[in-house]
Amino acid sequence: MEWDNSFYSMFEKRYLPDTFLKEIDLYSEIVFLFSSVLISSMKI
Repeated sequence: MEWDNSFYSMFEKRYLPDTFLKEIDLYSEIVFLFSSVLISSMKI
C-alpha cells in the first residue's frame, strides 16, 4: 500500500503537468458545490 502511494506520487510529479492538477482541483470544487446544492435541494 505504501509502495503504491509512493509510486503514484513519483508518477504524479514526473508525468502530470501543473495545469492538469489545477484542472482536477477546479473540477473537484465544482463537484463539491454541485453536490452541496443537490443535498440542500433534497432537504427542502
